[in-house]
Amino acid sequence: MLLQGEGHGIIATGDPREAVTIAAGQKPDLCLLDHKLPGMDGIQTMKMIKAELPVCEFILISWYVAIAAKIIEENAVNMIVGCLQKPFAINELLQMVKSLSPPL
Repeated sequence: MLLQGEGHGIIATGDPREAVTIAAGQKPDLCLLDHKLPGMDGIQTMKMIKAELPVCEFILISWYVAIAAKIIEENAVNMIVGCLQKPFAINELLQMVKSLSPPL
């Protein structure tokens, strides 16, 4: 709701496969993905979305930033524009999104 209040369009799902389908249809500029998702992790989901939408950027959310940073380094070069460690303050997310682009 806070991102919507800042002028961003939001589509949410907890299902990684549904996220891929939604992204293919809606063509977002930015996706926020949790590292741990049911059935398929955030990196796999990101790669599937990126294959369909090469210009889409991603913010990865994880409890384990050190692990996420290693994954980013090894597998996600030029895909992830930010990483937030849980729990994070909503202002951290807002600032990260604001720094990336005008409202999506």
